[in-house]
Amino acid sequence: MPPESELAGSPADWLRHAYSSFIGRAFFIALVLRLIPVFLSYNLGIGLNDMFQYDMLARSIVAGNGYRWYAEPDLYLVKEFIPFDILAVNYDPRGVLTSFRPPLYPAFLALIYFLTGVDADRFFTARLAQAFLGAALVPLTYLLAHRFSPRKESTLTAEHAESAENNKINSANSAPALSHALRNEGIVEELSAVKFSPARIAAWVVAFYPMLVIYPLALATENLFFLLILLSTLTLLRAVDSGRWPSFALAGFVFGLTALTRSVISAAVILAVLWVWFALKNRAGAVAL
Repeated sequence: MPPESELAGSPADWLRHAYSSFIGRAFFIALVLRLIPVFLSYNLGIGLNDMFQYDMLARSIVAGNGYRWYAEPDLYLVKEFIPFDILAVNYDPRGVLTSFRPPLYPAFLALIYFLTGVDADRFFTARLAQAFLGAALVPLTYLLAHRFSPRKESTLTAEHAESAENNKINSANSAPALSHALRNEGIVEELSAVKFSPARIAAWVVAFYPMLVIYPLALATENLFFLLILLSTLTLLRAVDSGRWPSFALAGFVFGLTALTRSVISAAVILAVLWVWFALKNRAGAVAL
C-alpha cells in the first residue's frame, strides 16, 4: 500500500507518478494520439448502417422505449429502399423491437447519452469515451505480451553504456560543461537500465497503429470488443495461474460481457472450457468458467 504522503498528493503529483512508469507513459501517448482525430472531427456525423443502428438502439434505451430501432424519426434512412405506408401496417412509432444486434455496445452508448445528453454532440462524447478505451488497449497488450515474452530481455550492459558515455565526453572536449552535465545526469545508470522488450514493442505497435488510432471515430462494436477480449484473455490466464474457481468465474463473467458485445467469441469460450476441463484437469474451474 502506498504511503499516506503519496495518497495525499495533488493530482499533478499523481499524474507525474503514473507517467513515470512505462505503462503510464504508453497509455498517455496512445490517448493523446487518439484524442487528436476526435477533436479534429468534432462535428463529424456517422455514415454506415451499423453506426446508425447502434445509435438508434442507444437512443431508444435512454428514452425508455426498450431495445428498438427505426423509430418514426429514423424512417428516412430506409424509406428510399423499403417504401411502405406506416398507416397501412402495424407500426409502432417508438420503433421496431429487435434482437438482431448484441446489446452491450448499444448499452455502452446509452450510458454515455444518458450522462451527456442525446443531442448533436452525442457522437463527439461517444468518440471521446472510445478514445480512452482505445488507449487502454496499449497497457493490456503490454501485460498480455509480457506473459509470453522470453524470460531474458536483452539489456544494454553497463559496459556498453559507459562506452557510449565516454564517446560522448571525448567528442565534447571543447565543451567541458556538457561533459560535466553528462556525468551529473547519470547517463551510465540510465542507459544501463534501458530494456528492449518484445512486450514493449507490442504495446508501441498498438499505440501507433493508424487504424487503431482513428477507430474511436466509428460507432462500432470493435471499440469495446477489443478491450474486452484482451481482458478476457488476461483474466483467464490469471485464473489458470491461481487454479481457484472464483478466478475462473471472474474470467467467465468477462467472457460473457465480450459475447454480449460480439457473439463470435462464443466458440472461443467453449474451447476455453474444454481446455480447462480436460487439459488442466480443473473441473471446478471449467464449471465456473
